[in-house]
Amino acid sequence: MARRRILYGLALAGSLLFFIFYRGYLSHLVLFVVLLLPVFSLLAALPSCFLVRVRLELAKTAAGKGEPVPFFLHIQNRSVLPCPAVRFWLECRNLLGAGEKGDAFEKLPFRLAVETGPRSETALRQTLTGNWCGKTELTLKKVRVTDVLGIFSLPVRGSRQQAELNVLPAIQLLAVHLEQDTGMAEDSGKYSPYRPGDDPGEVFQIREFREGDNLRRIHWKLSRRMGQLMVRDFSLPADHGLCFLLEPGADAQPQELDRMLEGFASLSSALAQEGCVHHVGWMEESVLHWEEVEDLEDLGAVLARALALRRFAGRPALSRCMEEGPVRTGSHLLYCTTPGDQDSAFAGLEMLKREKGCRRVTILFAGPEDAFSKAPAFCRVMPLGEGSIDLEELLL
Repeated sequence: MARRRILYGLALAGSLLFFIFYRGYLSHLVLFVVLLLPVFSLLAALPSCFLVRVRLELAKTAAGKGEPVPFFLHIQNRSVLPCPAVRFWLECRNLLGAGEKGDAFEKLPFRLAVETGPRSETALRQTLTGNWCGKTELTLKKVRVTDVLGIFSLPVRGSRQQAELNVLPAIQLLAVHLEQDTGMAEDSGKYSPYRPGDDPGEVFQIREFREGDNLRRIHWKLSRRMGQLMVRDFSLPADHGLCFLLEPGADAQPQELDRMLEGFASLSSALAQEGCVHHVGWMEESVLHWEEVEDLEDLGAVLARALALRRFAGRPALSRCMEEGPVRTGSHLLYCTTPGDQDSAFAGLEMLKREKGCRRVTILFAGPEDAFSKAPAFCRVMPLGEGSIDLEELLL
């Protein structure tokens, strides 16, 4: 557009010089035409401000990291005149880690342009790729149309729109080997539908006697009726009292946020596939929000909201957990975090262990290896790096 304005300025200057040095009828006509051209061009472009409609559409709402996702800008020109250029100003922003100090991820502004004919519809196709996990917000900030000469840029009203894409973390395939823990949450009332255990409060199944079975589990009445020995298998509690608390540090870097969510998602997915019920907490609208995860569908719902986790100074999620306590007494708290204000984190976790009934505290962190090297002895510290995670050591 700047080039077009410069060209028009040169044309206007030339016509003025022609008018000054040539006093004939032709110089008047040339100057008059050059002066009127922008007026007619502007009047012809004005209807486009009201008759052009734009719609932003994402092909899907969820994708993996690095997966290109098409998005479309649908342009409808209801005017009888063509529109030489419809220009779009867009911005791509990752909401993960947004906080008081601004966004953790860099905003990416970009521009697009397309020509439309009279009474026509055009679809401009582009792709959006998220290289980090998080809730990616695509914003159509403004739309402007230009006149035929390319001198004027006019706004299209009501054009600001947004679309969101959940870029999901990559989930590691982890093998979980959970054993029944005497310190598990009491009265959870949830039992595994897949495996037997040692809880006599619920019968998992009754089956035929096999060599090596405990004689105390023989169902004598049923054995007499069936004419063979029948054994009770007790149930395995599904709720091991595991509580994930998600809280990025105030100075969390993009790669740390990404690794933190990937580590949590991998752990939670492995537990859900094993039928192990657990809880996940995070700060949302100044409230410590808890959700129960029983299966992968629950995990998907939690991730859809956790992908927009905010960064706060002072670790408010841990502070709120100190006030309210974990979901239930006897829980194993797994604190998923990043470096920043570690002393406050240690003090809060110590209180949860000593006064709020946490049977065990584990810090799962994404960041430099020495970030939590001064953790108290009661805290088990495990980095969320690129390698595998020893779940058996972590959870039992």
